[in-house]
Parts: sequence; C-alpha cells; structure tokens
Amino acid sequence: MPLALENSQLSFSIEVSSGRWSLFSRAGGYVEDARMGAACRVNGKRSKWEGDFSQTRAHSPVIEDSPHGPLQIMRLDKTATADGLAFTFEFALPNEQPFFLWRVTARNRGAEPLYLDRLTLLEAGPLAGRASSYLDRARSLLWKPP
Repeated sequence: MPLALENSQLSFSIEVSSGRWSLFSRAGGYVEDARMGAACRVNGKRSKWEGDFSQTRAHSPVIEDSPHGPLQIMRLDKTATADGLAFTFEFALPNEQPFFLWRVTARNRGAEPLYLDRLTLLEAGPLAGRASSYLDRARSLLWKPP
C-alpha cells in the first residue's frame, strides 16, 4: 500500500516496496513512476543504488511550521547498503501552496571512505535508468539513425 501526502492542489504517493513515487496536480500536470538513484565508490569499487526502498523505515507524516506555512512532512530512513551508503528521504507538501519539496540526505555508515559520484533526485520516463548522463539522453532523443 502506498504512503501519501495531499493538499488541495497536489497528491503525492510513494510505493515503499519499489521506491517509485508519483505527484499529481488537480490542475492536470503530473510526474508518474519516478525514482531516485545514486552512484558511489568505496576502495575504488563502483556501485549503484537504483532507487529500491528495501529495508526502509517509514515514519508517520507530521506537520511542521515553515516559511511556506504549515508543511506535511513524510520521512523515510533507508538502512545502509553493503557499501555503507544510507539515506534519509523527506517529502513535503505545504497545506495551502501548490508545490512539492523533497530532500535526500546521504550518509556514510561504513568504515571506509565513500565517494558519492552522483545523486539522482528524479528519474522518470522511458529512458529512466538506461542513459548514463544527460548528454546521452539528449543524444538518444535527438539523433535518429539513418
């Protein structure tokens, strides 16, 4: 069952089992089936986190004051990967404003230095996870084979 936040203009939901999330506007726009990701190195060995939320603890949403007015905030804590990379995710909707906030905090819980090469906050659409960079994505969209 997905976790959700809603205000009068937006609806956010996340399926913790897959790490996929969606944001829908009552005005008609949406982001659907988005995910996050990361790439890091430990002792020269490269690894990727591809957005799965296995071993993640979800906290009940809370309301906190902010410069934008009261915010509904959902927090998820992902335990460390084998490399020691752990995350805290915070998703927030203001009660009366039509925007969405999210923050990712990465921590090294391992004994070795960890180099975070890439942190992807939003990846969605048919090319998600296939292209290694923005330039590769642009080429795949613009270049047509003869």
